[in-house]
Amino acid sequence: MSRLVTMATVAALALLLGALLVVAARRERAATPVMEAEGRPHPPVLAGRVLPSRENVAPAFSREVTALEQRLAANPADRATLLRLARLQQDAHQPAASAGYYRRYLQQVPADRQAWLDLAAVTAATGDWDGALAATAALLARDSLDPAALFNQGAIHANRGEVAEARHWWSKAAAQTRDPELAQQAAAALRKLPAGS
Repeated sequence: MSRLVTMATVAALALLLGALLVVAARRERAATPVMEAEGRPHPPVLAGRVLPSRENVAPAFSREVTALEQRLAANPADRATLLRLARLQQDAHQPAASAGYYRRYLQQVPADRQAWLDLAAVTAATGDWDGALAATAALLARDSLDPAALFNQGAIHANRGEVAEARHWWSKAAAQTRDPELAQQAAAALRKLPAGS
């Protein structure tokens, strides 16, 4: 199951239960004394947690990203490096950087189902619901019955407040038989939608 399915399930259910989920990134004073002494900027903070940056991530991570970026500069069409960078940036909670690498990778390997799902997830994480819909639609163009893509379309529409569209896509996800667990999750999400929409 993709990470977007899980993230979207939680976000959609929070939305459907009437909870207003607003996540805003902001800079707070979370610098270490060393950072302050060196005059380095304060790291960004999201929901009370310091977000990863080159200044505060493990040196091994930074070295790997730098080495991969150098490898990519020497060979911009290196698919394995593009995918590795996309996943590293995704794991480091850098969705915009990750999305860029996924897009470049998918131009070369458009049949990679998981990469489309991951692109939708990181694009949604940036708040770009249109981009998340486009990534999921691209996957559905390749496989119109992909269970995760059907579910994710519903979740994205639910997060946008588009109840009729969410109902449409979650109904399709609930009716599919390739992934029974996801069908059950879609059915549960449908039950949470307001009646009559």
